[in-house]
Amino acid sequence: MKEKEIQISSILNQTDYNALRNYFMYQKKPARTKFIVSIVLFSFLLLIISGTPYSLPFFKPLGISGIIIVTLIYCWISFEVRKLEINIKDMFHKAQELTLNVSGISAKWGKAANAAKYEWTAFESAVETDVYFFLFLERDYALTIPKVELKEHFVTEIREMISTHMKLNSELSGFKAKGL
Repeated sequence: MKEKEIQISSILNQTDYNALRNYFMYQKKPARTKFIVSIVLFSFLLLIISGTPYSLPFFKPLGISGIIIVTLIYCWISFEVRKLEINIKDMFHKAQELTLNVSGISAKWGKAANAAKYEWTAFESAVETDVYFFLFLERDYALTIPKVELKEHFVTEIREMISTHMKLNSELSGFKAKGL
């Protein structure tokens, strides 16, 4: 039995990019985010204790060092994320037409004559959040499928199509956006 094609039309905007950026920075590697938060909390705790009579001489330098380390980590992550923007900025405010079928996905932006065709094996990972599907072709390049404008049965079909061909990481929280 041949799978049917699923066609999705949307317009990528800054909100879609911000969602991808936030996912990439904070959710793609949750252990890294927990590590950063832990360092910040520990550093502030050391700085607070350093102002009390229970302080040891190295508490204040350690607390300041922790804040500097978190700042450097955040700058490094932000630098990594800028690569996403380079890859997606030409797609902003253009119609995106995606066709999902048994062989892969074809994507066309704006008034381009030819569609880019990607086989399912070309994708490194796929993620479903409450409002988007992100299909990562490379570490810094992803196709974004906004779920807001789709009917629930299309969302289910897309989820099944992706799951059939690759592992779909679900990061659903149960939140329902307006329109879903």
